[in-house]
Amino acid sequence: MGFVGLIIIFSAGLSFDMNINLWGMSAIFLSAALQAIVVVVMKKYGGELHVLSMNFIPVLIGGVSLTLAGFVLERFLFLAVFH
Repeated sequence: MGFVGLIIIFSAGLSFDMNINLWGMSAIFLSAALQAIVVVVMKKYGGELHVLSMNFIPVLIGGVSLTLAGFVLERFLFLAVFH
């Protein structure tokens, strides 16, 4: 349902280049499907292990590393453009 809403909202700006968009859309769909499978399996077989605890550490690592990369790369880009 959410994907249909996004397609409707952005339909005017959508252009499909099958080489690039297909890979990106497939990766996003696969990521969502795998996450849904993990949540269902953890709820069924995980016992008392909370699903949130399985997501917290990877999200924390990704958030910190992407924030640090953003500070480093954006500073260089800012200096290159405005200096």
